[in-house]
Order: sequence, then structure tokens, then C-alpha cells
Amino acid sequence: MGLVCFCCPGMFDALSGMGGGGQLKTTVSNNALTALYTTFAVFGILGGGVYNILGPHLTLFAGCSTYVLYAGSFLYYNHYQHQFFAIIAGAILGIGAGLLWAAQGAIMTSYPPENRKGTYISIFWSIFNMGGVIGGLIPFILNYNRGDAAATVNDGTYIGFMAFMSAGAVLSLTILPASKVVRDDGTRCTHMLYSNVTTESYEILKLFYNWKMLLIVPAAWSSNFFYTYQFNHVNKPQFNLRTRGFNNVFYWGAQMLGSVAIGYVMDFSFKSRRKRGVVGISVVALLATGIWVGALANQIKRDLGVIMDFKDSDYAGPFVLFFSFGLLDSMFQSMVYNSPIIQIVLIGLVCFCCPGMFDALSGMGGGGQLKTTVSNNALTALYTTFAVFGILGGGVYNILGPHLTLFAGCSTYVLYAGSFLYYNHYQHQFFAIIAGAILGIGAGLLWAAQGAIMTSYPPENRKGTYISIFWSIFNMGGVIGGLIPFILNYNRGDAAATVNDGTYIGFMAFMSAGAVLSLTILPASKVVRDDGTRCTHMLYSNVTTESYEILKLFYNWKMLLIVPAAWSSNFFYTYQFNHVNKPQFNLRTRGFNNVFYWGAQMLGSVAIGYVMDFSFKSRRKRGVVGISVVALLATGIWVGALANQIKRDLGVIMDFKDSDYAGPFVLFFSFGLLDSMFQSMVYAGFYKGIQSAGAAVAWQIDNHKVSGMAQLIVNWVLTTVSYPLLLVLVVLAVKEDNKGEEEQAKQVAPSSAENAFVH
Repeated sequence: MGLVCFCCPGMFDALSGMGGGGQLKTTVSNNALTALYTTFAVFGILGGGVYNILGPHLTLFAGCSTYVLYAGSFLYYNHYQHQFFAIIAGAILGIGAGLLWAAQGAIMTSYPPENRKGTYISIFWSIFNMGGVIGGLIPFILNYNRGDAAATVNDGTYIGFMAFMSAGAVLSLTILPASKVVRDDGTRCTHMLYSNVTTESYEILKLFYNWKMLLIVPAAWSSNFFYTYQFNHVNKPQFNLRTRGFNNVFYWGAQMLGSVAIGYVMDFSFKSRRKRGVVGISVVALLATGIWVGALANQIKRDLGVIMDFKDSDYAGPFVLFFSFGLLDSMFQSMVYNSPIIQIVLIGLVCFCCPGMFDALSGMGGGGQLKTTVSNNALTALYTTFAVFGILGGGVYNILGPHLTLFAGCSTYVLYAGSFLYYNHYQHQFFAIIAGAILGIGAGLLWAAQGAIMTSYPPENRKGTYISIFWSIFNMGGVIGGLIPFILNYNRGDAAATVNDGTYIGFMAFMSAGAVLSLTILPASKVVRDDGTRCTHMLYSNVTTESYEILKLFYNWKMLLIVPAAWSSNFFYTYQFNHVNKPQFNLRTRGFNNVFYWGAQMLGSVAIGYVMDFSFKSRRKRGVVGISVVALLATGIWVGALANQIKRDLGVIMDFKDSDYAGPFVLFFSFGLLDSMFQSMVYAGFYKGIQSAGAAVAWQIDNHKVSGMAQLIVNWVLTTVSYPLLLVLVVLAVKEDNKGEEEQAKQVAPSSAENAFVH
């Protein structure tokens, strides 16, 4: 459902945020939106009854289809300048939006178990708002080279929005009806009683006699009322087309940050609910007053004849104002539509900003440099220290707690990206190698903290869900990070050998934000689960115990069976990044490829997760089928890699616009799928340590100029050997139920390496 709204209302938000729907004059957009919200006001009431008659498939598909029509009406207006179609499409979209949000409301309130609704709403809202972020990039990228003279967005912008919206309509058909949804406790939601059209209308009318609801009316009225000012009087008249798209990315990104911030105040600032409410409203009131004062100052002083670009020296002030509007919007609306902000989302955002951006930087091949030597040496140093501190990190976490451990870990990512910025100017690799070694220490701390949080904060029966949430947010960092070199090096052509300074600065900015976000993670003693329990009773290991337990694992036959899988899971990065992405594509295309590589990671983890969790009742059978699926897919991908390695011309550098680009692109995308599916089969701290050791060796092998063909064969053999060993592990060690493991987990938290393996 989140992905459906990512594609449809998420892209609609990005289109509206351009101001005037991307047109020179706001008249057509204003009239279309007036028609939209007029019909939406009616069908927002009647939609529940329609949902009860049509069910989720037809209701959502009908609603999503109207978004495509709306975006298409602006494409039509680009050519014929007739606003009648846009107004009619707006009115139809109002009907469709009423249906979509009625279905979304029914699903969000009836599908989850009662004690999990808040978490499910938080997950939905995070995915949905990401649509505005990604949607903002569409006009930014597709209008980047058109300059200040461009008055309206090009056709490709509307086509891009329509493509996403069409995908959302198709995705809506995958939503299951209530009768087929089975909750974690085995119950179904078929007993839920929904209203019909008459009842729905009557209940809405009754609300106008409820004094509590009447007090919300001014807040509800104003919460969308200010969009016209923000979009049509701040973003549109002050900035050129590409900058309005750029602003949109941060506006909708600020929405997520704002909801996290106010959620923290509303849920965790004080023990008293009433006191939290008063403080939360007061914080928003003070922030809003400051923002509106800033808006007044901007309105008074701005030159109506000046159109700014994001590269202009006076851009910072208006940008901060528009970003602040995004913060205010989410914080203001969260006061009325409250959802708990869970610690897992925060740790996901931290990893989005730090290791997520690191993945994007590494995925460029050679760290964005012409030669891979400096990157290979830095990464060897990194994974060498990571292999050690991945073991010792648990003890450090127990001493320092989440704040200092995560902050120290995140800070090393900033240093690492900065070392490549330094290398861009001085060509001395010593700093990069030292920064890599330090990052290995920091990564060990960060992932130890992440492992401790993921295995101790959630209730036992929700760990799988929380890990999935985390992994999706984290991998999105690689997607967004891939766009940084793509956008900032778009116009540099094939002659550019290394990424520009702005690329590294962009990575450093995200990483710095992650370090700041890490300070918002609560210690275990302040985390209250849905059932009212706290996780303060969990007993963690210290450095000595952690090291001893790790050494014991090398005598555990079950752990030894996963060594080939662990060793090879990062070993193949050198081939993928340095022998597929780097030598075959120019700079901007490598960034573009990265977007889809890390996007494929999310698809792969969802696919293998479905097989591993839901394909069969038997746990052992699910394991065997999951490993077999990955083995078959991997074999096909390595065969494709061999074919690509044999036929490719070493002297040709491809661009994403070239006619022969599709084949190598599909191969690199498939590597992303394989990576996530392969690693999702095993999730353990022991695995991380072996994985890091394998990576350290791999980067040095590549540094000694071992041919791409030789590396391909070694990687193929390593991954293939791991499958029969994992099958033996599943058949001999996996039980058909995990009751004994759950009882053990309730009593004591094992070392971080062992805990994840047990789960």
C-alpha cells in the first residue's frame, strides 16, 4: 500500500510542489486543484461505501488510474493550451483520490492487529513520503540543461510522472482482500464490520456535533491551505525549473525528518501523555512562528524579477525557508494524525545516510577515481579493521551506549568520503588508506550497535518485520546516493575521468546528517514495547565474553558451513564494481546504474523474504526452496556475466543513452538482486566478520591486476560451493518451530554474532 501511494499521491505531491503544475501560469493548476478538492471533499466521505462494494483491487485500481489521467492532462496542456481537460481530470482525480484514501484508511485500520496499527502507519507514511523525494528528482534531472529561459517542464517530466503512476495502478492489483490476510497471531480480519455509504455519511455528520472534533477543524482546514502559498508563491516565482525540482526533493525529505522529530517529542519526551501533547504543540507553535516570520521577511525583500538557480550565491536563504515549510507541514499534521516513530526507522535513516552513501560511493568503481589503486588499498584497510572491530564492537556498545557508539561510527564515514575529496586535489593515497582503516573501526561500532538494537529492541515475534523495515530504508540510501554522481556529473561527458568535488561533498553532507540523527536513538532503558514491556532486562556481553563466544563459533559445525557463503558475499563486489560498472560506463552512467543496483537490492530482499517466510508451512522446506531459488538465479546471472566478459570491447565506454546499453545494464541490475537475496539467506555477526575478511582479500587481489575473467570464475565457484553447504545446514540444523529459541531469547541476549544466527 505504501508503494502504491509512493507511485500515485507521492508523485502527485511532487508535481504540485513544482508550483503551477510545472506550467508558466498557475491558473490552470489552481482551477484543476479546485475541482480536485471539491470532488475529493465529497468522495472522501462516500469512498468507504464504494470500497465495501468493490473491494481493494477495483477501488484502488480505479483511484490510481485517475492520477495517470491528471498528469496526462498537463502533458496535453503543454501542447494545446486548453485548460478544460485539466479541470475535468482534476475533478475525476478528486473522485479517485477519495476512493484511494478510503481504501488506504480501511486497510490501515483493519488489516494490522490492534497493537500494531501505529507501527504500520509509520511504515506506510515513510514509504509514501519517499515518493515526493524521488518525484522531485524527475523535473530536476529532465530539465537540468534547459536553463532559466524554460518556462514549463518538458514532456518527459509528465511522462515520467505518468510512468510511476501507471506502475502504482498495476501494483494496486496485488493488494489482498481482507479475507486472505493472516495476521502474525494466526487470526484473520474477515470478522471486521465496515460501514456502508449511508452509515458512513451519517457518522460523518455526527462528527460536526462533537466538540473535540470541532476543535480540530482550524488545524485540519489550514493543514492543506498553505500549500498554495508554499508552492505557487515561494517555490515557483523564485526559482527556475530545475531548482524547483531540486527543492522538492528536500521539501518532501524534510517531511520525514519533521515527522521523526515531532514523533520523538510526542511519544518519548515525558512520561505524562498530556504533558507530551502540550510540549509537542508548543514546539510546533514556536517553530511555525519562526518560519512564518522568515517567510514574511522573504516576501518583503525578494526581487520579483529575479529567478534563482541552486548554484547562485543567494540561494541558501530561500532554500532553507522552503525546506522549513516541509518540516512544518509534517510536524503540524502529525499533531492531529499521530503515529509512533519507532527506533528501527531511526537506525534505518542513520544507515541510509552513512553505509548507504558509502555503498553508492563504492559502487562507482574505484571510489569515483580514474585508477582503482587508491580505492582498493583504502577498502583493504577498511575491511581488515572491520573484521576485528566487528567482533569487539558489541563490548564497546555496552560501555558507550547507542548515542556515542553510533555517533563515533558515523563520523568515520564522513572522514572516509573527505579523504577522496582530498585525493582529488593532492593525489596522495596515504590519507585515504588511514581513513579506510578508521572507517573499518567505525563500521564495526555502527553495525554492532545496529545488531544490538535490531535483536533486543523489538518483541521476539516482530524481529523479522523490523529487520525488513530497516533493510528497505537502508538500501534506499544506495538508490539516492547513486543519483548524486549521476546528477552532478551529468554534463561532464565521457572525457571526465574522476567525479567532481561536489560528488564527495554531497556524500559527506548525507553522512554528517546521519551522525546527527544517531544522537536521537534511545537507549534500551527508555524503549517501551507495544505490550508495555521494556528491554532493560536483556543481558549483553562484554568485550571479553564477546571475543570468547566468537572464538567458540569456529568450533561450531553449523557456523563453519556458512563460511563460504560469508566469504563470497562481499568478495564479488570487486568484480561487479571494478570490472563491470567502472570499465564499461562513463561517470554519469555509473551513478545511474548505482540507483538501480541498490533499488534491485530492495526488490531482491522482498522476493527472497517472501519465499523464506511464506512459501510453505515447513520452515525446513522454505529454507531448501529459498536456497535453491537463489542458486538457480545466481547460476543464470554468472552465465550472463561470462557472456558479457567474453564479448565486451575493452576500449568502449558506454552511456545510458547508447543502443547497446540494455544488456550490460540488466547484468548489473541482476547483480543487485543476487547480492540482496544471497545475503538475506544468512544474517549474523559471525557472518559479518568472515564477510569483511573476504572483502579485504578481494580488494587486494584486484589491486594486483588479476584479470576480470579470473575474478569472475573465482566468484562463481565460491558462491556455487556455498549452496550445498547451506542446504546441509538447513536439513540438519533448522527446526520446524522456534519455541525453544524464543524461550532462550527471553532469558538472555547472546553475543550479537550468535543472536542474529539464532533468529
